[in-house]
Amino acid sequence: CRACDAVAKRPRTDTARLPIDRVFTIDGAGTVVTGTLWEGSIAHDNVLELWPSGARARVRSIQVHGASCAKAVAGQRVALNLGGVKHGDVSRGDVLATPDALHGVARFNAHLRYLGLPRERAECLECGRQVHVHHGTREVIGRIKLLHENCTPAPLEPGETAFVQLYLDDPLPLRFGDRFIIRSFSPLFTIGGGQVLETDASPRKRVDAGELDVLDGLRRKDFEAVLPDLATIRGVPVTANALANKVGITEADAAKILDRSLLAHVKTAQETIYLSAEALKQTCSRIEEELLAFHKANPRALDISVRALMRLVWQQADSPQAQAWTDSRFEAVLATMAQAGTLCVEAGKVRHAQAASSAQALHDQVAETLLTRLDEQGLMVEGISALASALEQPIPLIAQVLGELVRSGQLVRLASDFHFTKRHIQAAEKQLRDGLGANAPGKDGLTAAEVRDLWQVSRKYAIPLLEYFDAQGITKREGELRFLA
Repeated sequence: CRACDAVAKRPRTDTARLPIDRVFTIDGAGTVVTGTLWEGSIAHDNVLELWPSGARARVRSIQVHGASCAKAVAGQRVALNLGGVKHGDVSRGDVLATPDALHGVARFNAHLRYLGLPRERAECLECGRQVHVHHGTREVIGRIKLLHENCTPAPLEPGETAFVQLYLDDPLPLRFGDRFIIRSFSPLFTIGGGQVLETDASPRKRVDAGELDVLDGLRRKDFEAVLPDLATIRGVPVTANALANKVGITEADAAKILDRSLLAHVKTAQETIYLSAEALKQTCSRIEEELLAFHKANPRALDISVRALMRLVWQQADSPQAQAWTDSRFEAVLATMAQAGTLCVEAGKVRHAQAASSAQALHDQVAETLLTRLDEQGLMVEGISALASALEQPIPLIAQVLGELVRSGQLVRLASDFHFTKRHIQAAEKQLRDGLGANAPGKDGLTAAEVRDLWQVSRKYAIPLLEYFDAQGITKREGELRFLA
């Protein structure tokens, strides 16, 4: 009884996983598979995914230990009658699982116990040994690398344990905590076994003491200690959900542990990310450095787009940092820095609170000059290039300032190149209403040429203005004529 009490219960998670050990066909029923349900549950009519093919199958019926039932749970011996797959589509070693739950793993970290070969063949396990790896009902060839602080770790004696990294010739559908067996390459002897600790392991030549402590914490399932370390060790932001999936616990439990830790956390609209306080500080410093460098190189520029700043901060798009810092996460950090007064973020643009002061003064001066000049020009305004030449300023600066004036409602942009003050747009609307209102019912409306003469402008201004008033619902076009809407 004491031995039974010590046996850990099978995990009953949201992910079902059934390694298949037999496949056969029953007349009138179709394809049947059997195996021991490792985790989760399977119910009648569930749709499952077959790994590694990716084929989808529907559960027609379930038997547990020979008796029909509506649902099977982890730890039970199960037979499933499947629809949607043929006998030839399934083989021993395949795995049925919740769709999209399994991913092939070709390299993983584990805790290994080495039993050794039979006495007459006794030998140590050296780094780089090729072995057969058995997981579930599948067997692949792999190579063992002993993880150690030294470059050349000592061979493993029979009976000893060690943290190892296994390189597989073919991927396996591994999850944290899975058990596996190793057998000698030739002749075949069972020489040990272990437990999967990390399925996203980076290739390592050596590890430091901190990484070994993390592996030991994973082995002991001391999640209170190891989750903050996992969030810290790679220096990139992670979510509670990602860590929960990594170690096989619920997202809520992972979040509670992370919230109790000393980690910094930043909230986005969709998620909360966690990272060390030092990593967050370094990220903020890097953002500020690149922003200041941009202002120094571009003294006339008031700001830079968020995406452009991201490219400056993470210059290598395929780096782990660039991939981990998504748009929403980067913007959340910018918002945190804005709250601290370090920078300003507005309409997808970023500027340093201090470095942009001289540029802001120039923008304000240019904006005032533009408003005065465009107001004087009425409905026959200059285009962007002509304005830039007249003000002796670069075209990008003029375009940026005009855009700001449009967003603030002080100007109206038409045909992408013409900008009118609101005063003159309102005056043009009144003239148009008066001109169209003078036509008695049943009389013709006004042609574009007549409206052009009414405004006393050329066609290049009249057409964009008419299209603008059409879009505003003030006028409507019928053939070549305009009428009040």
